[in-house]
Amino acid sequence: MHHTLVIYAGGTIGMAPGPNGLAPNAELESNLRHALAAHEQMADFDFISMSPLIDSSDATPSDWQRLADTIKANSDYKAYIILHGTDTMAFAAAALSFMFTGSPKTIIFTGSQVPLLLPENDAVDNFMGALRSRDGGYQGVSLYFGDQLLEANRCHKASSQDFHAFVNNNGKGTKPATAFVYDGQITPEQHGSVGLIYFYPGISAASVQQALSSKDLKLVLLLSFGAGNIPAADSALVAALAEAKGRDICLFNISQCRHGRVQQDNYATGSVLSRAGVRHASDINLEAAFAKAHVLIAQGLQGPALADAMCANLAGEIGGNSQE
Repeated sequence: MHHTLVIYAGGTIGMAPGPNGLAPNAELESNLRHALAAHEQMADFDFISMSPLIDSSDATPSDWQRLADTIKANSDYKAYIILHGTDTMAFAAAALSFMFTGSPKTIIFTGSQVPLLLPENDAVDNFMGALRSRDGGYQGVSLYFGDQLLEANRCHKASSQDFHAFVNNNGKGTKPATAFVYDGQITPEQHGSVGLIYFYPGISAASVQQALSSKDLKLVLLLSFGAGNIPAADSALVAALAEAKGRDICLFNISQCRHGRVQQDNYATGSVLSRAGVRHASDINLEAAFAKAHVLIAQGLQGPALADAMCANLAGEIGGNSQE
């Protein structure tokens, strides 16, 4: 058995032109090994393809669980390289950072903007970069793309075309104070448990009420303006949030800004959220918060316990000071 297992989850890196556009190609392993012919020492890996393959735009939280289960079912390897579609790669990488917190394994996500079989692609460089990062001794979950090794739960996809597609606008995360152990199981029935409200100028209270109406909701991410502000002059909108909180739905504030952190009490339009019991965790990003919520709900958390865990730094996903 080799040192490394490459898991092809799906995505652009392994696609080939077809009659209806790009589609998965079954020959990815042989094509990768051919591309590494001049670097024989790097081709020391085993390879498996998930079935069915995932187009990352179709990916669900249950697919993150499938990835985790695939790693656990092949636990003899020291390192894993996951080839994943770029559209939701940051979500998947963040999820596994919580599922494998403190693990001595090396788990690296990568993919490409242009398929391996097309000219002038970034697939070979990204795959080789992931292999070199593996050899660098990094432990834990990370994402390699465009000459950068990024923390799995501190980055996001910032470009649909550029080869440097993923960025971290907020620096490194802080080291967790305690170890988090994941022993849950994300199922399709859980998919509706996490919601999202993106605030925009003129958003109506009715829209917010509708977004909060599902009986399946356990947590809603509030994508607020700037330092954590909402249209607080709309009393009906604020009342809708308070009503949801009364139903034990965890409301969690994240800034729409990709740089900086939530400072919820800086402005009156943010402090209204504090009075309504809305929580936040400094500069955690959307991808990490969404994935973290699903992982924690799979652990059986809800209500105040879920809110407390969302504010805790579990896997280096928070860089600033979390809410006290």
